[in-house]
Amino acid sequence: MPAEGDEIVVTAQLRNQGTQDADVFTVQWVLDDQPPAVLPHGPLLAQQRSQESSSRRKFKLSAGLHRVTFTADPENKLPDANRQNGVFSKQIEVRAGRTLRIGDFRTIDQLDPLRNATPGPAAVLRLLFRGLARLDPESGVPTPDLAAGWEIRPTNGSARCLIRLQEGAYWHDGTALTLDDVKFTYERVLSDAASPWHELANQWISDVRIVNRAEATLALGLKADSAGLLPVALPPQLLTLTIVPQRVYAADPAGFGQRPIGSGPFQLADFTPDQAIQLRAFAQFNQGKPRLDAIAIQCAVASEGLLQQLREQQITAALLPYSPALAAELSANSVWATKPLGEPPTLLDVTTGTIHERFPNAFDSNWNAHLWYV
Repeated sequence: MPAEGDEIVVTAQLRNQGTQDADVFTVQWVLDDQPPAVLPHGPLLAQQRSQESSSRRKFKLSAGLHRVTFTADPENKLPDANRQNGVFSKQIEVRAGRTLRIGDFRTIDQLDPLRNATPGPAAVLRLLFRGLARLDPESGVPTPDLAAGWEIRPTNGSARCLIRLQEGAYWHDGTALTLDDVKFTYERVLSDAASPWHELANQWISDVRIVNRAEATLALGLKADSAGLLPVALPPQLLTLTIVPQRVYAADPAGFGQRPIGSGPFQLADFTPDQAIQLRAFAQFNQGKPRLDAIAIQCAVASEGLLQQLREQQITAALLPYSPALAAELSANSVWATKPLGEPPTLLDVTTGTIHERFPNAFDSNWNAHLWYV
């Protein structure tokens, strides 16, 4: 069943069943009690099936029952037309959207993951983007995400990290995520002095090469340390670096942070810097379509305001600056679940019981966001 706001395409299976060609005519679409939309239709040869754009309509509907009615030649200009076969009506049921509403005291003014040292309010960048690896929520150890796996291989006095890419990952614009995107991302960080990972990447990585496209492998050349020792593992910050689409990022690096395209479970619907972020589910997410339809994140809200919104059930979760007194006070309320984040704690995650499968942790609270539901 479609959700409110989903794009619904309705197609009229229209065919000239007669023995004579039909001249130009019109078609009419009616949604519920709204005024009819009358559109032109070109000539239709005898026994020909319509491929006209006017025989298809796209709708975004509110929750509830709706009726769509299509009429061919409503002006009765075509001779010998079977009027009964020229009309159809379809009832469409639309469910209410499942939206998670989160409040966060922090701000973010752009959504470029290669320029933001932190994932932002509600870890929004982890919802929009994925890396080759993610941090296991219990151990904090890097575990495969976009990568199927990796290994460090010594070769002739040097070393490289050989990475194999997962199949079936897509960008939010529907194009496939490729080795070229991964190569571009790491080379961008290596060359961009403004990136928070620039210095770390140059300390560890010498070059990036695609090894075998058929096997979906690429290699990061690794540098020896000051004592001449070759690395046996990469820092987690480099394995979890979020991948960006080469085609989009290279075309407009400055604008990417306002209109980002990622490969995460949610895609950007609207962004007001330092105020609000609206996300909608990405149906082609490689781990499965999210259960939620949307996530709405309010930014830069004071702690007392966030607590008031929780009390009034305007939001389902809130991220607050941590203090022992506040954690103790809120933990005493059986309606709310609280989780200090960080070591030592810097954030306090507060949720109501209406969100399921969300497990806040110090490493990656959004690793399973496609499984959340309310």
